[in-house]
Amino acid sequence: MSHAIWPMMYRAYQRFDRPELPDPALELRHKLRANPTVRSLHSGARVAIAVGSRGICSLIDLLRALVGELRDHDVDAFVVPAMGSQGGGNPDGQLLVLRSMGVHPDSVLAPIRSAQEVVMVGKTESGLPLFCDRSAAESDLLIVLNRVKPHTAFRADIESGVMKMLAVGLGRASSAEAIHRSTLGLARAIVEAARAHLLLPPPKLGVAVVENAYGGIAQVEVLDACVIEPREKQLLATARGLMPVLPFDSLDVLVVERMGKNVSGAGMDPNVIGMHRRIPSMIHSTPHIERIVALDLTDESAGNAEGVGLADIITRRLHEKINLTVTYRNCITSGFLRGGMIPMTMASDQEAVALALSGLAAEQARVARIRDTGNVVRLDVSAALLDQLTRGGSSQAVEPLGALQFDAAGTLLSTGL
Repeated sequence: MSHAIWPMMYRAYQRFDRPELPDPALELRHKLRANPTVRSLHSGARVAIAVGSRGICSLIDLLRALVGELRDHDVDAFVVPAMGSQGGGNPDGQLLVLRSMGVHPDSVLAPIRSAQEVVMVGKTESGLPLFCDRSAAESDLLIVLNRVKPHTAFRADIESGVMKMLAVGLGRASSAEAIHRSTLGLARAIVEAARAHLLLPPPKLGVAVVENAYGGIAQVEVLDACVIEPREKQLLATARGLMPVLPFDSLDVLVVERMGKNVSGAGMDPNVIGMHRRIPSMIHSTPHIERIVALDLTDESAGNAEGVGLADIITRRLHEKINLTVTYRNCITSGFLRGGMIPMTMASDQEAVALALSGLAAEQARVARIRDTGNVVRLDVSAALLDQLTRGGSSQAVEPLGALQFDAAGTLLSTGL
């Protein structure tokens, strides 16, 4: 494809509110020291720290702070993977996911324990079974660390956060299957199961993290079991207001450099690319994007490409990284079968982008390029979108980049997004 018909691109910067803690780990330690449950820990107590598969900002620093503060009380602190059906829904796979995120004994200064079995610890009022990793279930205190943010598959007062990890994450595939198949619906099932877990031993604490649009931590809170639900509702509203979005209502083409489970549970966050792609009934959600091109899958995804079906075109590079067994297990468990459907696959980035642009005049094509759906503060936009940037008032184009460029192998050259 001739360079003459590639659209001219410009680097754009979006402006969002940016509340940010100067030292999130220190803030966490201060709040742990003030917490009565932590202060009352006895020597030798077994404390499990549940960690999921999402890429939380400063995760290692937060875990080290947690472990360090707990060790000051002379307790046996350890990390437990809590990620539902991610990693194949089995302990070995989930340990690999944690390691791919940099979470291992040397980095967090604590052992990682994942029992070979989950145990049923009770049932909810409607009969939903409650499962938990045996190591966590047999601890003296369970601390659930998670980011609070909008969910990718529904809208409610409680979406993705501490409550979801209690309901879905800790019981691995058993919990994920029970919650996703419940006749209550996903939102109600998560709340019912989490409420029931909070009444069962071991006692729980929540560590809730809210991020800003720039990948920094705006808030970190230590929540006693009795306040997890009401406080998480408030934190979700805060997170929704801080969430980065694309500055356009519609696009012809969106080029996503990488997708992955550490970016979003859906690989590409539907809150960014349009919820209607995940939930067809939300047809009025924006943006409306005619064609999405996904170029690569993150290493941290460990082959799980759930959400690949949200794209219209992918590359062979991405396709070859997909572990179908792991991907299908995740999609079947969540009930999002479209998420595992393989889009049209092209041999190179160049061919994939060319296909997306087919039928469009370069000077009129409304094209945006992002690193991933978690990073949209900086984005590259085509000339046809510049007027929209200036009208919106929350973004600006400051750098002309020239036409899209590819190397001899057809790989899209980096612009440093």
